[in-house]
Amino acid sequence: MLKRKSKRVLSIVLAVAMIVGLFPIAAFAEGENQLPQSDSNEVITLNGDVTLTSTVTINTNTIINLNGKKISFESEDAPAFKVASGTLTLQDSSDEMPGSISVKKTAIYVDPGAAFVLDNGTLENSSNSVVVDNRGTVTINGGSVKTTKGQGIRNKSPRQTDPSSTAVVTCNMNGGSISATWGITLFGPGVSADGRVDNNAVVLNMTKGTINAGIGISTNASNGANAGCTINMTGGTVAGIEDG
Repeated sequence: MLKRKSKRVLSIVLAVAMIVGLFPIAAFAEGENQLPQSDSNEVITLNGDVTLTSTVTINTNTIINLNGKKISFESEDAPAFKVASGTLTLQDSSDEMPGSISVKKTAIYVDPGAAFVLDNGTLENSSNSVVVDNRGTVTINGGSVKTTKGQGIRNKSPRQTDPSSTAVVTCNMNGGSISATWGITLFGPGVSADGRVDNNAVVLNMTKGTINAGIGISTNASNGANAGCTINMTGGTVAGIEDG
């Protein structure tokens, strides 16, 4: 009788193990320290909150659907996501769209030639750093960028450190909102050795959306060190706040 029960228990354990083996690894990893696997269309859909322990590098066109969930990252030395190439698009398909990327320092870093698109969802940090650090192209169509002490979106020409670079930095604001001490900052390549300034090196195009900040749009040239930017504003609102 004891042998039959032992065999029955063993059979049940093996059956459960076989069923567990059929599930994708991401289903068990999610909610701990990594994102789920992307589908065949390179869409990553969250089914639970995720706490990252290292930077996620994007090298191809990728969509992250927050699906009402939260991605957290507490590093003070690195961004949560680095877009090295391709385009990273952030969306939230949930009804109330409460999904967010909440970080200590920087949520998104964009390399030259790469791009980031915010369709909806929230990006926020809890320090005096930069939420979105752009060296390529950033487009805000909706959602929100929030920081209580720092910069919402910094657009900085890579030519400052690499004079041979021909990269153009572009920020497009077509909707959404930014709440920050400095809303959008622009840092051009500076005055060249022969005294020229390329005002198309860093470009802000604003058609819609709202910036609530102590300094809404900053273009401090610093005696020419950060010169070289253009602002094209045909719509939207830039409003000052008391504690800027």
